[in-house]
Amino acid sequence: MVLCTVLITFYNRVPIGSLLSQLSQKPFISECHKERIATWERFKNIQALVLVFAMILAVIGQILFSLLLRLTKADPNDWKLGYGRITIMNITYSPNFECFYIYQSISVMYGMVSYVVITILITGVFDYIATQFKILQIDLSNMLYKSNSVKEKITTWDFVHKQVKEFVTYHVHVSKVVDQVIEVFSEVIFCMFIGIVTVICVNVYRASRLPMQDVNAFRILLEAVIGSFCTVLICNAGENLTHESERMLDFAYDVDFVGTDLRFQKSLVIIMRKSQEPVRLKAGKLIDISLVTFAW
Repeated sequence: MVLCTVLITFYNRVPIGSLLSQLSQKPFISECHKERIATWERFKNIQALVLVFAMILAVIGQILFSLLLRLTKADPNDWKLGYGRITIMNITYSPNFECFYIYQSISVMYGMVSYVVITILITGVFDYIATQFKILQIDLSNMLYKSNSVKEKITTWDFVHKQVKEFVTYHVHVSKVVDQVIEVFSEVIFCMFIGIVTVICVNVYRASRLPMQDVNAFRILLEAVIGSFCTVLICNAGENLTHESERMLDFAYDVDFVGTDLRFQKSLVIIMRKSQEPVRLKAGKLIDISLVTFAW
């Protein structure tokens, strides 16, 4: 499943590059909303550090544990590979054990690094678009005012028309980007979900065959929990994006339109109708990307 995920991501490298390039340009990058973008960037970096730490705890710890057994145990029967036994060859003597140890370690590291990088990419894009919806909410709240600092209400259509036009254009751009994100990442996320579920099932089966007092059972279950961390982050980012898109309607209802031009009120009704359709992210066009899916 790791290979499948990497191949799908590689196949979509051009659309992904185009998407990231688009998100780094106007109207998604604005001088007046630098603080919001900076907040998103800090959150992304913290999330990446936590994910890398979890990977180190799950993978590097297991690899080092196997290496420690090899260096401290004189009996070859006490040597254990970190991720399952090898039955096609006798690994109770050198250099067979070392060769398979290196092969297994590199394979697992490659798989985990790939999952971490792809997870950071997906959650970063989801949270970035959620930030764009937050910016839209701010723009909608301040639409009838000269600035954020001067709360002087403007009711003339000449001023309001420009605000409405900029908002609608921005909203359309965000909606189009959401469609691109779903198209680009849908299959990748579906493949990742299947892979994580498979890993959890295999680890639970491995742990069930060990005595409860065996420390290896706890270690395997810990791997399963940490392995599902990628799924938690993706599902949480997807649900956050859906939630922020749903809040657009609440902000539209809160606009103080009393006394404004009828044309603005009609425009506000159109914005409300558009906001009634929240973003629904699906993995493989089948599974909702939400915390409910993870709990299931």
